[in-house]
Amino acid sequence: MVEIPFYNRDCVFGYCKAVYPQIVLPCRKPKSIFVDIGLKAAQGGSPPLRSYASYVIRLSKLYNAPILAVVPDAFGNADRNITLAKEFLRIISNGFRGKQIKFLIVLHRLGGYVDEYKSLIFSYLNYVDAGVAIPSRESDVKEPTIKCRDEPRVCAQRVVWAVNQVADGALHVHLLGALKPVLTSLIKIHNYMPNSFDTDAYRLVSNSKLRRECLGDGRYMIDPNKCPPEVWAKEWLKGLVLNTT
Repeated sequence: MVEIPFYNRDCVFGYCKAVYPQIVLPCRKPKSIFVDIGLKAAQGGSPPLRSYASYVIRLSKLYNAPILAVVPDAFGNADRNITLAKEFLRIISNGFRGKQIKFLIVLHRLGGYVDEYKSLIFSYLNYVDAGVAIPSRESDVKEPTIKCRDEPRVCAQRVVWAVNQVADGALHVHLLGALKPVLTSLIKIHNYMPNSFDTDAYRLVSNSKLRRECLGDGRYMIDPNKCPPEVWAKEWLKGLVLNTT
């Protein structure tokens, strides 16, 4: 089995996923927290960069746990994405060094902007701990944007390509919204393992046994009152990755 930190909103195995401005987590003593500004805030005309930075610090102090924080991003738009990341760096450049916080620069439209992203990563590393995040539910590191559910092997190839463009062996690589077929392709075909990933896909009914035991009210999502999150997560991870340490 391959062990990869698996961030999720139920805090299974102690790895929690929090979306701004969420403060209360299902786990009181998480091993680590993955933090995202969220789609609604990110798609607004002017994301609340200062408020989000303060939120990340608050979570770190409240739970005394290492943080992986996504840098506010712009899906499908490299120019806007890089501009946002630079604006955010000006906010966090003082006061974040030495903290248990790693900032993840999201690689949108990397093709044609490799040098710009390399420069951005270098700038971040001068002030804070940093890594990269690669969209893995819908892939837009190259054009056109594709749905990874429909083309998991192509998405996996894009992940490997992106890593080869900007990441050396020491840079943390996180997969955003990872789907199991993409992870399977990465590990079994490309022999590549990301440093971490987050997903909500484990909450979907993954087999007939769970459908019989855990499905609630005819929905496609498992009912947490019938089966604990650990059951769904372990079933979803079966044959792929497992992290219970």
